[in-house]
Amino acid sequence: MKQTLTYAILLFSFSNSLAQTVMDYDGNEYTPVVIGTQTWLKENLKTTHCMDGTALTLITDNNAWITTADPAYCWYNNNEVFKPTFGALYNHQVVKGCAVCPTGYKLPSNADISKLITTAGGMSVAGTHLKDNNAGTTWSSPLTADNSTGFSLVGTGYRNASDGSFGNILQSTSTWVTDEYTNQAGDFHLSTYNSLPQILNPMMYYNNSGLFLRCIKLNNTALENTGSKEEIQVYPNPCESGALVQVNNLKEELNGKTVNVLITDITGKKILNSNEIVSLGSLVISTNSFKEGIYFLNVISTNEIISNQKLIVQ
Repeated sequence: MKQTLTYAILLFSFSNSLAQTVMDYDGNEYTPVVIGTQTWLKENLKTTHCMDGTALTLITDNNAWITTADPAYCWYNNNEVFKPTFGALYNHQVVKGCAVCPTGYKLPSNADISKLITTAGGMSVAGTHLKDNNAGTTWSSPLTADNSTGFSLVGTGYRNASDGSFGNILQSTSTWVTDEYTNQAGDFHLSTYNSLPQILNPMMYYNNSGLFLRCIKLNNTALENTGSKEEIQVYPNPCESGALVQVNNLKEELNGKTVNVLITDITGKKILNSNEIVSLGSLVISTNSFKEGIYFLNVISTNEIISNQKLIVQ
C-alpha cells in the first residue's frame, strides 16, 4: 500500500499542464504538459503544412496513399470530423522531410518516448497512465486508463500501407518517431490498446502507414547539453529591453564556428532565430525588439543544445 501511494504522489508531481498554448502553421492550438523533466504537447498534431509554409499532400484515394513518395496526411476514414479529437494521420515521409511541430518543439525519438514511459511507471503500466480516460469518446470500452500523467493518449487507429484502408479507431494507437528502420520503413512507438495497461514494444511500419504525431519541447529532449548551465553565463540577466546580452564561457572548440541562437517566449513563439559566430568563447545578442518578459535562450551547434538558459527582460 505504501509503495502504491508513493507512486501515485510521484505521478501527480510529474504532470503539470501549462496555461499557455502554442500554435502550428495553420493556427491550431496545443497545450503543453510537463511530465517529469519533459514538456509534451497534450494533443495530436492537426497541421496540414510544414512550419515553413510548404503544404502537405492530402490523400483520400487508397491507391494514391500506398504509392506516394510525398509527405502526406489524411483524416481517419477521410472524414475531418475526427480532426479535433484525434488529429491527422501522417505517413513517415512527413517525419523524414518536414518540420511540422510548433516553434520550440520537435518530433520525438525512441529515446524521448522511452524516457516518457519510464516516468509513467515503465512499459507494463504506462498505457494506463498515458491514455485519456474518456471511454466512448477517445477510446472504446473496456478501457484501462487514468491519464494521471496528463498526456491524454487517444485511440487514433491507423491507415494501412498495403491497401490504404483505415482501422481500429477508438481501439489502438501508435505514433511515428524520428528513428528510421530502413529506407522503406520507420520506427513507431507508444502502441497500446483500449483494454491494455501496458505500452507495447517499439517496432516498424512501412513508410506509407498512417499514424499520429505528437511533439516534445526542444530543450527537454534526450539530447544532452555539452556544457553546464553553471559554467555558461548570460550577462546581463535580467536585462533591459534593447540591451546587448553576452553568452560567455562557451566551449573553446566553438571559437570561429557558427552556432544557431534560438530564443522563444514562454508560449513557444519564436522571437529570434539567427546564426552567430563564437569569438573567444562568447557571442552577443541584441534584445532590441524584446518586450518585458521571460524568454528561453538556446545555443545550438550541429543539433546539440550547447546552452539552454532563461533570459529575463525587464
